[in-house]
Amino acid sequence: MLGKLIKYEVKDTSRIIPFFYAITAILAGLSMLAGKLELGWFKVTSSVLLLLVGITVFIVTMVVICMRFYKNLYSSEGYLSFTLPLKPHLHLVSKAIVSFIWMILSVLICMGAFYVGLCGLGIDWIVWSSVIEEMKSYGMENYIYLFIPMVCLGILYLMSQIYFSITLANRPRFHNIGAVGASILLFLATNVSLKIVETIFTIVFPISVKVSLTDGFDISLTAQNMVGYLINNINNQNPSNLVVGLGGYIFDVIMVCVLFYITGRIMNKKVSLR
Repeated sequence: MLGKLIKYEVKDTSRIIPFFYAITAILAGLSMLAGKLELGWFKVTSSVLLLLVGITVFIVTMVVICMRFYKNLYSSEGYLSFTLPLKPHLHLVSKAIVSFIWMILSVLICMGAFYVGLCGLGIDWIVWSSVIEEMKSYGMENYIYLFIPMVCLGILYLMSQIYFSITLANRPRFHNIGAVGASILLFLATNVSLKIVETIFTIVFPISVKVSLTDGFDISLTAQNMVGYLINNINNQNPSNLVVGLGGYIFDVIMVCVLFYITGRIMNKKVSLR
């Protein structure tokens, strides 16, 4: 049944999102063609449009995911969705899987659009290679792969907050506010609250990455928290090392699991359709 839900979710969401992927690909092709033909004004125009469309792709994907989640589960469609012979939280699982894939694809499309667009504006491969060579000189070339799990975690963290807010907004106590208004208010409240706690964890939790700024570029794990580092270097204008707390990332991983779990529990027992 989960496979059928995923198939149906892909079919429904693929009506809009790939259309923007196609627009991005066309603009990227026009930008590169203008560069080959040395059409200066057209190259700049298409590159700027490509950058804007790259941002739009990510925003549209997120909006489609939110609207699909609400419309399919908490609008009139919800009366049908919740009568299917399966646990309601499976709807959450299927939507989370498909949405995560779309978000990853949109991030890749957005990055590709930015790369081609910036190249069209004069920031070519020579500039990128010089940045990569600079990273290699500090021994940082392998740490760039940490960007991948960080992006994945960020997407899951955002999705968990969105789904939690929309689901909680459909409890009876929030009916007077309205679904959209309650969802936005709850998302803002959840996001701000979690950011505050995340910052505290980042500073206080005794697991950090220590970056040596002298005798090369060395990164190692340490049990020192950022409080001690900040106190020791509050008046030091040229510190020999930098400490970056990892507590915030640990907190994010925990909260992704907690928010998805609570959302599933609410969907199983306490949802009230309008």
